[in-house]
Amino acid sequence: MPSRVPWRILSAAALTGALVAGGPWGSASAAEGGGRSIDGSAVAEAGVPGTDLARSSLDLVFAPGGHWVHATNFAVAHSTCDGCRSVAASIQVVVVRDKGASVDAGNAALALNEGCTSCESLADAHQVVLLVGPRTTLAGWVHQAVQQLRAELADLVASDLPLPELQQRIDALADRLQATAESALTEHGSARASARADLAGPLAAPVP
Repeated sequence: MPSRVPWRILSAAALTGALVAGGPWGSASAAEGGGRSIDGSAVAEAGVPGTDLARSSLDLVFAPGGHWVHATNFAVAHSTCDGCRSVAASIQVVVVRDKGASVDAGNAALALNEGCTSCESLADAHQVVLLVGPRTTLAGWVHQAVQQLRAELADLVASDLPLPELQQRIDALADRLQATAESALTEHGSARASARADLAGPLAAPVP
């Protein structure tokens, strides 16, 4: 069982302002001082009465080594309309090819119902960081596997499942992504290290 890494809650405004567009493998950019910055996010804000809004993000990032790695992942679901529902899920697995890298990982989820009746919100965020050796390779088949999981997550958050069941299924899909990543790695050397931070935003229960 991997150990948990610290996570922190950010304000909704800060989270919205921190959006970074990523490619099919997520976002991994070089930064000053030989570090790497990796970002993942999903934000759903329902504001039209009687509507449902779902947003999802699922990324497997294979990053070269550096002196440090900064990885952030968050999900925000915000409902402000009567009879509406917002669901946001963000799942991130980061593989860093440097066991000596300094890792700063932040994972957060926020679900909020505001000024509405018969509304509900769910935010779910999962983050896993795997530290492996510099000679580690990633199997080519994993690209298609990640695309399939990403499509499954998009369909899942858009479903009309009850929130508790929906959260369980999102959590199970996050476990599948981690298992997929680990099975796709071939490492020459000692065993890899891992760290995991999961955060399901408190279910914003329906308002009578």
